[in-house]
Amino acid sequence: MMDRKSLLAVASIGLAVVVPLLMAFQSSSDLANNPIIKVRITGYDPRDILHGHYMQFQYAWNWDENAPAYHDDHTHGTQACLCVEPKEIDPKVRLMDCKAAKTDASCAHLIKGDSWGADNFTGPPSEYYVDENIALPLEKFFRESDKTDFRIGLSLPPSGRAKIEKLYIDGKTLEDYIAEHGAQFTVPEEAPVETPAE
Repeated sequence: MMDRKSLLAVASIGLAVVVPLLMAFQSSSDLANNPIIKVRITGYDPRDILHGHYMQFQYAWNWDENAPAYHDDHTHGTQACLCVEPKEIDPKVRLMDCKAAKTDASCAHLIKGDSWGADNFTGPPSEYYVDENIALPLEKFFRESDKTDFRIGLSLPPSGRAKIEKLYIDGKTLEDYIAEHGAQFTVPEEAPVETPAE
């Protein structure tokens, strides 16, 4: 029979394994059950698209040009919400006060973040994890493919804290795109260096 210390050790190990699994399951369940929108992205900075194995980008929001201007007197940014129309691909968005957005019937979804007025908004994550085997070819492709459509799928929970779902290239998930265009993402092997004969 186990003594109390052994039982506590086993319980601690069990919790250390079970809790992360439950959190991962909850996170993937939330992503699957929440509405998804797909937003076009552009390069963060051609000199630093990849930071480690994270692809950095900017959201190219489809701003509603007919929306009333949003004014913010704060210089350091303040919480604001993107009011998102009910459309999956490239929905129109406008900046609003979060309280007003919650009661506005035209807002199908809300995305919380910070704003400095006008079209300056930061909210959802702007980094996407990339497998090291495709990181460099993807960086080059993202930088040089001006006619390719890159989008990030955003999962929109009721809390307004948007989470990244997947990266899409020309309407396909990154994985499916690579499966069809694998040669583009293969790093050529370096030719062996020949040593001169003595």
